[in-house]
Amino acid sequence: MPFHEPMTEDQRLAEEVYDRLIAPIVKPEDAGKFVVIAFNVDDFEIDRDEYHAFARLAKRHPNEPMWTMRTGKRPAHWFAGSGQGRR
Repeated sequence: MPFHEPMTEDQRLAEEVYDRLIAPIVKPEDAGKFVVIAFNVDDFEIDRDEYHAFARLAKRHPNEPMWTMRTGKRPAHWFAGSGQGRR
């Protein structure tokens, strides 16, 4: 049986934003795209290029922690904007 890390609070918050705001607008052509979520402010970007999605969102929210996943909710990475993320 594979080992699964317990869900972090940041992941839980990001997935809640995904379920509430992003999943309802994801289209078939968005399959496999990256979703970068600034979960404390309910904002996000979707792009095939992870860097571009992150850069656009970080420009609006430079000090917010961000969670990156792909459409379909597969986690990709966790980023804290400007090093000011949760501790």
